[in-house]
Amino acid sequence: MAAGRKSSPSRKTKVASKRNAWIWIGSGLGFSWLAILEPTGRDIVLGFLGWGGLFLGPFMALTGLLRMRMSSQRQATAWRNRFIIATPLISILASAPTLGPDGASTGGGLLGDFLPMLLSSIIGDVSFWLCSALALFAVYWVLGRPLRSREVLGDLGFKEILDDAFGDIDGSAGLDESRDAEGAEPRTIEPTPRSKVKEKRKDRGEERNIDTPESNGPENEESQAAPVEHPRSRENRALREPRSTPGSISNEEASYLPLADPEPDLPLTLEMFGELESEQPREQVTSGTLTQLTDIIVDTVKALEKIELVPLAEPIVGMSNICFEFEPKEHSKSLTAIASLTKDLSVATNREQVRVNISSSVRIELSLYTEEREFAPILPLLQEVADVDLEAAPQYLIGRDQERAPYQLDAGSTLHMLVGGSTGGGKSVLLHSIIWGLVFRYPPSKVRLILYDHKMEEFAHYRSLPHLWQPVITNEGGFNRMLENAGAELKRRMEAKVADPNATFTWLIIIMDEFRGITNDEFIEFISMARSFQIRVILGTQRANKESIHTTVKNNLGTNIALKVRDFRESRLIIGEPDAKDLLMDGDCLVDSPRGLDRVQVGFVDKHKLMELREEIS
Repeated sequence: MAAGRKSSPSRKTKVASKRNAWIWIGSGLGFSWLAILEPTGRDIVLGFLGWGGLFLGPFMALTGLLRMRMSSQRQATAWRNRFIIATPLISILASAPTLGPDGASTGGGLLGDFLPMLLSSIIGDVSFWLCSALALFAVYWVLGRPLRSREVLGDLGFKEILDDAFGDIDGSAGLDESRDAEGAEPRTIEPTPRSKVKEKRKDRGEERNIDTPESNGPENEESQAAPVEHPRSRENRALREPRSTPGSISNEEASYLPLADPEPDLPLTLEMFGELESEQPREQVTSGTLTQLTDIIVDTVKALEKIELVPLAEPIVGMSNICFEFEPKEHSKSLTAIASLTKDLSVATNREQVRVNISSSVRIELSLYTEEREFAPILPLLQEVADVDLEAAPQYLIGRDQERAPYQLDAGSTLHMLVGGSTGGGKSVLLHSIIWGLVFRYPPSKVRLILYDHKMEEFAHYRSLPHLWQPVITNEGGFNRMLENAGAELKRRMEAKVADPNATFTWLIIIMDEFRGITNDEFIEFISMARSFQIRVILGTQRANKESIHTTVKNNLGTNIALKVRDFRESRLIIGEPDAKDLLMDGDCLVDSPRGLDRVQVGFVDKHKLMELREEIS
């Protein structure tokens, strides 16, 4: 008897999401019948909730419909929150127009009349009109303003009806493109007849000087012997669209096609920046300051906890902190109480951040002032790690550890990666460091990149990068097309692996500057399968929460990097420890990888160097 087929996590998620959506719709329709059609229920709803209660049922039904139609559950949740906020606002809005001679309104109910009646004791009945005017503006801001974009009309299906009746309501983009941009099911591309393929291949070879497989037989034979690309991909790559025009990012869906292999197949060189200046060592903290801080720590602990500490070694000044190590003079006393003295030590030493680690000894880290810190400029860092093994998995260049040694992570063992940090923490700078460490050391035949940048700012400098697998993605429609292309590439690799278990491929690395709000079930399933076929995903986010970081995504992450975050909850979600909330701004991070938890100063890529790179590759 054949075993039953096991459901995938994404399938279970879809079923649960659809079930919840129907619960919302059913509850909304039931409440609408009670509040509108049933006289007794209507009187109760109007008495307590006012006119806002009449909208509560339709709002619940719309929430369920949006949860069913929207590809991003975060967007559906945002609309649910808007509906919740709008309910009391509508009641307050109805309070003044329905105000009776007895000083109470028939449309506000207890919910809508509470605030105006509270203010009426101060400014009189004009408070009702004042609150209604403010509520009108608030309703527009919460519901009217988002509706003006008409995005929700497309998700509800109204956009198709309006388009059929009045033409294209957007005035520019076609209906299919607008649906793709909202995350609907991507369109399939019909296969091109073999005769037309040959004609296109010939035209592209003449116009763009791209060699075709027919005209480059010996070269193909050599490439088949190379371990970095499976032979089946060479024919497909020759049919791809040409590289986009330098200096422009197109948001047209058709432009998000995989790019042709670049020629020559070489990494970028540092020679484009001219003669590089070497880093000049400097004294960060004087020996007198270190002695003074040591005495302050010993005196503070002795005064507050009656524990006398003895230094075990000289303080170590790192890239972003000073590390002190002590042992108790009397080993019979417990050291755990010292861990609660972080704020006291911060005040006593006048240092912004203090970390205390208790083991067999007491390890205390004090943050450096900005003028005392050392940063990690990317060019000297690249010079130190220029030699790489092209037969091994590529190395992510993160920055320098506290002992100033280059800090790298192996793409093979790190699997997928999460990078989280608040504004100013250095998340985007870290992603630049990873990109530069790849493109300046590995040829495109070894590493190809997919870059997602919804702000159209951070990755705009890489529009003409030869390592791009497809043009820089700037919107959700492009993300869906990328997912379609990458899914096809994953399928090709899976089939190639079945045919040849020893097949190897070009490393395909997807870097997303902000993924929060665009993930869907297909993307989650792609992440869980891609890691076995030399495809890696690096996810960046400014706000880490359980809603944005799906459990399946979290389980497939081999490495997590936390920069400065808002609170200990975000820190625990990223690295499992609360310490990231105490990090410094500007690139101070904690790396949780298979090798342990390390504190690192990320490689610094300044904007002038980004502009120089942009001009050179354009």
